[in-house]
Amino acid sequence: MANNDDKSQSKNKPFFEVQKVENEDGLGDIFFGVDDETTKFPDYVVDFKDEIEYFISVIQLLYGDTKSESLYKKYYERLFTIADLAFNSPQEKVKLAERSLHKLKSELTTSVGQRIRTKLLMDYLKLAIWPSIIAIIIVLLGDSVLTCVLAFLGKGTENIYISSLGLISIAAMAGGWISTATETRNLAFVDIVSVINNQRGILVRLIFINLFSIFAAILMIAGFLKINIGGLDSLQIVDSPTVALAFGFALGFLDKVFVDRVEAKLSKTEAK
Repeated sequence: MANNDDKSQSKNKPFFEVQKVENEDGLGDIFFGVDDETTKFPDYVVDFKDEIEYFISVIQLLYGDTKSESLYKKYYERLFTIADLAFNSPQEKVKLAERSLHKLKSELTTSVGQRIRTKLLMDYLKLAIWPSIIAIIIVLLGDSVLTCVLAFLGKGTENIYISSLGLISIAAMAGGWISTATETRNLAFVDIVSVINNQRGILVRLIFINLFSIFAAILMIAGFLKINIGGLDSLQIVDSPTVALAFGFALGFLDKVFVDRVEAKLSKTEAK
């Protein structure tokens, strides 16, 4: 009889004991204590613990500053209540707590999703102002200035297409903005961190889009990379501003697709 009671007690013993603690920044955190006698943890229990810790990291990223302290406490207290329900109850209630955590995730996503998406897109536009102005100047004056310089130096003035590269750059930045807006139109909880990190990497993305689009355009103008999109031929980039804008937009909007295609082309060339 005593043995059965011991087995029942062992079976109902919580996998973790959760406690409120503070991290090094003074923010509320959750500590998961483990009994030395507990050696096996079901996957769903470990996964739920990871979800709790990830949620903590998200709200620390969103509301870790002093101005948002009240919002942080709001979500932290509710999260601890869920963790307490899951692990500090006489019997493990992870499955029940999962439903509550899912609702909390949905509430947080609804609350901040549109805000961080709007900020991301506005930051992109702000950072793209100066590169766009420079590109417009190149479109208007690039060919004539370079022609004068080359003529002064006694060099040939054929095959000058600086203005086309300026058009490519402008359209690529527009395509990149549309691509970013499309990618973030339906934010899920798991996307919040990546979108916040994208805010910090907008400048890098703009630099990449410009360098990549110009590099790819040069390859297409030189005939090394030939692409047809709906009847638009990449060989017409220099002759037609419309074609240059179309390919620039495509390069910015589908930069990942074009990167893969260029890499494949280069790989084939190296193989030969």
